[in-house]
Order: sequence, then C-alpha cells, then structure tokens
Amino acid sequence: MRRAVIIGRAAGALEEYAEACAMCAFDDVVVVGKMGEIFPDRIDYWVSFHTNLFDKWAVTRANNGLLPAAHFWGAVYKGRRLGEDATRCAPISFVRSTGGSSGFLAVEGVLEILHADRAVLAGIPLTREAGHLLEAAEPHEVDKPWGEADAYWTTWIENMDRLRGKVRSMSGRTREHLGAPTPEWLAGQGS
Repeated sequence: MRRAVIIGRAAGALEEYAEACAMCAFDDVVVVGKMGEIFPDRIDYWVSFHTNLFDKWAVTRANNGLLPAAHFWGAVYKGRRLGEDATRCAPISFVRSTGGSSGFLAVEGVLEILHADRAVLAGIPLTREAGHLLEAAEPHEVDKPWGEADAYWTTWIENMDRLRGKVRSMSGRTREHLGAPTPEWLAGQGS
C-alpha cells in the first residue's frame, strides 16, 4: 500500500498536514508551489505549473535552513512542457496534466507516476475563502479570496470519478466531494 500526502498553499495547510500524519506514515511527501519555501519536513516531490519559480523558492527554502527537495515536477499541458529550461536547482520531471491548478498536477503525478494507492490532500480545499500564501511565505498569512479556485474546480469535477477511492481531502470542496481520510481507509480498508 503506497500512501502519499500532498500539501497545498491554503490557510491551515500545515495543521492539516499534521492531522494527516497522525493517521499514518506516508511513503511520499508532495509539496505544491510556494509552500515548499516554509514546509518544515522532507519534500520528496516539489510540484508546480510555475517551474520558473523553483530556483527562487529553493533559495528561500535553503535560507530558511530546510533540506532541499529530492525531486521537482513540472507540467506537460496541452502537449507542451511548461518551463522546461526555467530552473537550474535540479532536473525537472514532467507530469502530463489536464489543468486544474498545481494541486491537481500533484494529484496526477501521485496517481500516474508514483502509482499511489491512497493520497491525502492537506491545504487543497479549492475554495475562494481559503486563500493562498502571500509573498511573505508565512503559513498564517494568506491572500483572500483565491479567485481562481472556481475556474480550477471545473477540472477537478471533470476528473472526480478517477479520483474517488484513491484521493481524500482534509478540507473544503475536495473533502465534500472525495471524503475525509481515516486511518482505516489509509490502511487499505474500504474504498
């Protein structure tokens, strides 16, 4: 049973991550975008549509005294690699994506590349009111509202059938539609 946790940029992401970790040990820790600057634990995969920002984020992470990410993922979107030569911090692997935010790109990578049996979303509620981290990169400072949430939500809805049973969420619309994780579900009991 391979289990992954995906940490997004919404308010409360680090608290949700801690709650998820209380349920099980995760094989893969996947962090989305700017959250990687302040994420306190290991990053197995750092994911973003905005690969041109990885170098900047990686420097900030290092300046914060945090370990570097092991791998970086960018997107192949509509047949094109986004930002293929945009980073120097590490080689980037590319995940085929249908859109739907960098959080959805992380989900696609976890399911299609890592072949995870279970994935938990922390800080990926896909709601306007949950916001995103500000440039200050403080976990308690979010930019509200996140106007793009509704536009990205369309892709999530279109792909909901392939997510059900494998992906659950700690909060928001993603939790309402996919369900909340439980220790039993993470252990492979039920769908």
